Amino acid sequence: MVRGHYSDGQTAASHEVTLHVHGGNLVIAAVDGDVLACWPVTELRQMQVSGAGGARVLGRMDDDARVSFHDRGLLDLISIYAPDMKKGLHKRQKFGPVLLALAGAAIAFPLIFFVLLPRMAETLAVFITPETEVAMGDRTYPQLVRVLSLGDEEALNRCVAPEGSAVLADMTTRMEERLDLPFPLRVEVWDHPLVNALAMPGGRIVLFRGFLEEVTGPDAVAGVLAHEIGHVANRDSVRLGLRAAGSAGVLGLVLGDFAGGAAALAIAEAMLSASYTREAETAADEFALDQLAALDIPAIGMAEFFEELAPDEPHDHPGALSHFATHPDIQGRAENARARSTGLTPALPDEDWAAMLAICDQTEAILAEDDWGQRFEDIFKSDDVEKE
Repeated sequence: MVRGHYSDGQTAASHEVTLHVHGGNLVIAAVDGDVLACWPVTELRQMQVSGAGGARVLGRMDDDARVSFHDRGLLDLISIYAPDMKKGLHKRQKFGPVLLALAGAAIAFPLIFFVLLPRMAETLAVFITPETEVAMGDRTYPQLVRVLSLGDEEALNRCVAPEGSAVLADMTTRMEERLDLPFPLRVEVWDHPLVNALAMPGGRIVLFRGFLEEVTGPDAVAGVLAHEIGHVANRDSVRLGLRAAGSAGVLGLVLGDFAGGAAALAIAEAMLSASYTREAETAADEFALDQLAALDIPAIGMAEFFEELAPDEPHDHPGALSHFATHPDIQGRAENARARSTGLTPALPDEDWAAMLAICDQTEAILAEDDWGQRFEDIFKSDDVEKE
């Protein structure tokens, strides 16, 4: 029987005890004989040895209780039952913190993507200046061109037939002059079969040839254009851009620069944007319907376009991905547009509509990324130059 000292790990008190091994257990008893603890020797870990005559300190795995003693014979006896006490138990002791760290990372990762990044995007969007927003759009522009050009032998072109361009510019001006945007709208049509229209930061809006070919008339074009202007006015594309940038940063830290990272980023960005897009689309719809009402343009065309893309209706869009059809409750949005339709004046007379449909009869290659060097001078410094 060996004398030593015992601490229960709950208080600072140290109790004088007797120690002995019995039946594969280290029995810890008070000096009056009461058993205080009984530890299986296979659960013991050696915590400290202070020289040849120093105290031996033993504890249990995942327990702060400990005993100290000076008898080397007791330690040798325990080692017979637990030969890996020094080596194996130390390894197991370290494995717990590793598991804890992995569990923490597993919890933190989705919190960053689904909670922190969206909230940061909403907050940071307030501090983005108009100049920075235009720069974001100008950087997005060539990237979009590059993505849409993948797999195509010919370069992506912009539709520039003069009469159709003039009609589109006039429709844009009618809507823009009612707003107080910090930069001009830049609306253009791309010669691509995508049934889509989208807004980028900084007032860039792109309509696609596939969209113009799909709509039933100019009222639908006016409604969708007003919808995209709503995204610009509400700065939705800025928020989505900030989310995507945040996702890229997190994925870069976790996954590193590796092949296929762009695909992972696209998936992550789509997940982050899903719930936010519902809110943004509802607000953009309301903005568009207000615009159409103010211009006395019927919203029926917008409703009919949504109905054509409703998921329960058969349609065929070869080679096209419909941006609008992927949004939730498309039928409900169509019904809302139909109910809000009060205008009586068509968006365009027949001859202007024919000109807009023919806008892609003449095209030009979209400028390369290196050709955008003068964008700030053209957009923000023109007024100052005129004043001088």
